[in-house]
Amino acid sequence: MVIVSDNLDLPPGTCRFKVKGSSGGQKGLESIITNLGTENFKRIYIGIGRPPAGASVIEHVLSDPGSEALASINKSIEMAAEGILLLLKESPEKVMAFINKKDDKQQFAVQSENIKSP
Repeated sequence: MVIVSDNLDLPPGTCRFKVKGSSGGQKGLESIITNLGTENFKRIYIGIGRPPAGASVIEHVLSDPGSEALASINKSIEMAAEGILLLLKESPEKVMAFINKKDDKQQFAVQSENIKSP
């Protein structure tokens, strides 16, 4: 099982893979952890960034991002999909190395071209 979730603490377009961990305050992940009875499941976070100071977090999460943020988020969704396919044939550590690299935006095109669907 792999859960894909948004993450306020990551800038838009940043993608991160973890094999376990807390909910980080995210209500959906809290529910999954409660129902599974464990924090030991794979998850991919898609960064959406924090709202401007004073703005509502709920409105930020539920609203449409601007065109620049949307383009970045779409690239990270593609990265997440590639990571899930890679997980079918590689170890979680290799998927983590693929997804969690330092410069997602520059390396995305080069890395994703090297991965073929199983």
